[in-house]
Amino acid sequence: MEERDIPGVSDIDLICFPNVKPPINYKGEFENIIAHYWVAETDHVIGFGGFWSFYDEADIITIGVLPDFRRYKVGSRILLAMLNECIKLDRKYITLEVRVSNIAAQKMYEKFGFVNQGIRKGYYLDNREDAVIMSIDDVTQTKELLKEIQKEISNDV
Repeated sequence: MEERDIPGVSDIDLICFPNVKPPINYKGEFENIIAHYWVAETDHVIGFGGFWSFYDEADIITIGVLPDFRRYKVGSRILLAMLNECIKLDRKYITLEVRVSNIAAQKMYEKFGFVNQGIRKGYYLDNREDAVIMSIDDVTQTKELLKEIQKEISNDV
């Protein structure tokens, strides 16, 4: 992500996560040394994702895609880029939380090797919805899987 992407990312964040208050300050995230962000764009930003990186861990904090671009594997492309960066940074343990109601996202994460580790009760402040905790214990062990996903995504272009 570049600083010029912040307005587009902020707009997508408000569309994808309208009930999250306060919204993430992406200018602050841009300056955060543990934050890593990617954008997908055509003539404008259509999706984004980010993780926080520390020690040998990474926590995926967000992935958002404009509604008109969902089901075109934009989220998968962003997730693939983030996981490949985790490997480059030697971050082995990857975690995330996803709404229990967001089955499509859970299926995408499972495809990438994430495993359900349990539930965080009342995790989401907007409506107290539970979150599914998902993780990959060693992302370096998923290199072959990621190569296969890369091939699949490349064939869809």
